[in-house]
Amino acid sequence: MPAQADGMETSEATEEVRPKGKGKGKGGRLTGAPELKVWVGGLAPEVKWKDLQTHVDQAGKSAWVEVFSGKNAGTGAVVFKTAEDAANCVRTLNGSILAGQTIILDAWVPRPKDEANPVAPEAPPGTVL
Repeated sequence: MPAQADGMETSEATEEVRPKGKGKGKGGRLTGAPELKVWVGGLAPEVKWKDLQTHVDQAGKSAWVEVFSGKNAGTGAVVFKTAEDAANCVRTLNGSILAGQTIILDAWVPRPKDEANPVAPEAPPGTVL
């Protein structure tokens, strides 16, 4: 695959452009400033990332869309290119219907580090556990 100057690879067969890198699925694309991200809740189990992308692109062009599974099933995240598009998405699509369910869109709020990795408090001296 030929590499482009911007670090992307182009497939000549499909003209598809994708990031050049190593590894398989490590990390994801939810990096960037919180004001570019939107949290999505209330997603129906059958909703895929492409369905969510089509829905949110009504409010602004998304850069990355992810629908979570496992313990976070029913939720997702969208990263926009601009904070204005992210804010417009929340303002215009919160409470909209996707796949027959009302979805919730809200600004992405990073979890404080102490909540992300809670440390169990130490027991007072002399306590038997």
